[in-house]
Amino acid sequence: MARKNIDLKKKLTLVGGIVAAVLVIWGIVSLFGGRSSDLSEISATSITEQGQPHFAVINMYKITAEADALKGLTDQRKAYAEKLNAEATRREEQLMATKKEIESKQSVLSKEALQKKAGEYQKSLMDYQNDMSSKSSAIEKSYRETLQKVQADTLDEVISDIAKKKGVTIVLNSAQTILLNPALDITEDVIKVMNKRLPSVRMKTPEGF
Repeated sequence: MARKNIDLKKKLTLVGGIVAAVLVIWGIVSLFGGRSSDLSEISATSITEQGQPHFAVINMYKITAEADALKGLTDQRKAYAEKLNAEATRREEQLMATKKEIESKQSVLSKEALQKKAGEYQKSLMDYQNDMSSKSSAIEKSYRETLQKVQADTLDEVISDIAKKKGVTIVLNSAQTILLNPALDITEDVIKVMNKRLPSVRMKTPEGF
C-alpha cells in the first residue's frame, strides 16, 4: 500500500504551466476592435522605435504564473488535488484496517470465509485505485479545458490587440528565442491587459467531486 500511495502522489504532483504549444505564432490576419480602453497605457511605438516593427516575444510561463485569472486557475487545480490526497489517505487507512482485521481472523475463520473476505478486500482495493485514477484524470481534464478556453476566448485576443497597436505581425514564445532584445518583450503588457479583461475564471468542477 505504501508504494501505491507514493505512486498516487506522483500522479497528483502539480506543475503550473500553460497547455499551449511552446512556439506561439500569430499572423495578424483579422484584428479585433472595440477594446481600446484597456490598452490606453500600452505604448504604440516602443518596438517600432527600436527598428523591429514586425516581431515581438512573450513569456508564456510568466503569463501563466502572474496573470490573475491563470494564477487563480492553478490554485483551484491545486485545491482539488489536495482534496483528493486527503480522500486517498482516509481510504487507505480504511483498507489497511480491513486487511489487519482479516489477518487477525485467519486462525478462526474457515477457508471459504477467509477467501470471501480476501476477495472483498481485493475488490475494495481495486475500486479505490480506479476511483483515485479517475478523479485525478478528471482534475487534469477540467483544468486543461478551462485553460484552453481562456486562451481561445481572451489571451489570443489580448496578444492580437497589443500586437496591432505596436505594429507587430508575428509573436514568438521567448522560450524559443536565443537572442532577445528586451524592447521586443510584451509579456508585461499582456499580463496588464489580461488582468483587466479577465480578472478571474472558475474551473469547472471535475467529475467525481
